[in-house]
Amino acid sequence: MKYSLLAMATFCSIFHGFPLPLLAIDLTPSTSFFTDLAQNVNLKPQSPEDYLERGVFYFQSGQYHQAIADYDQAIKINPQSAEAYNNRGNAYGQLTQYERAIEDFNQALKLDPNYAQAYNNRGNAYSQLQQYPQAIADYNQAIKINPHYTSPYFNRASIYAQLTQYEQAISDYTQAIKIEPNYAPAYNNRGNTYAHLRLYQRAISDFRQAIQINPNFAEAYLNLGSIYALLDNLQQARQNWEQASTLFQQQNNRPAYQLIQQTLKQLPPLD
Repeated sequence: MKYSLLAMATFCSIFHGFPLPLLAIDLTPSTSFFTDLAQNVNLKPQSPEDYLERGVFYFQSGQYHQAIADYDQAIKINPQSAEAYNNRGNAYGQLTQYERAIEDFNQALKLDPNYAQAYNNRGNAYSQLQQYPQAIADYNQAIKINPHYTSPYFNRASIYAQLTQYEQAISDYTQAIKIEPNYAPAYNNRGNTYAHLRLYQRAISDFRQAIQINPNFAEAYLNLGSIYALLDNLQQARQNWEQASTLFQQQNNRPAYQLIQQTLKQLPPLD
């Protein structure tokens, strides 16, 4: 069926490429400096921690070059800051400068060999370079350091799925869900993996759970519609694709919106 094949071409998995920088402080710092900074980014930092916090602010707002500049200053003041190297590596990753990111993660791990987040983030950089054995080794090490750390399970699962090692992927997604029961992307990706194994009812259950956790999860609606199309349930396929289309439009994801619109046009008219 042409419509289902077109939809399956957009079957969406979520991959945690470079998560928000992980600091010794909270990711949403509550210090007076950061609170004021949200209102006035021109406040002058007074310490390495201030540069780190402003770097987080810039990173979260997508201003990666500015974040790097602040992390540079934090490192200049305190060359022993593993957090600054880790965070700068994340910013380089967002700019697809993966080799430079790896250099920073290497330095972070040299300063702190038990830095689980840096292993996870370096694994992400290796994954982006399609160096999967190195990525998996880093995720393994992150899990060894902190068995309750969700991201390396999720990211390792994503690689296993790309390598068609579906059983291993399901095991890791399931472990991520055990640690974080409301982890909607893990349900979505596990649903995709079940779909590859033609375990469609399990896939439907996972997509529905992802949507229950996050009603604005456009990819999960898209994937749920794709499963219903494969099962020739065109009414449910249409309903879920229309919802996905609306959400993608609201999220300014024009390529996904246009592709779903093309798919909907191929469906037979409603009775």
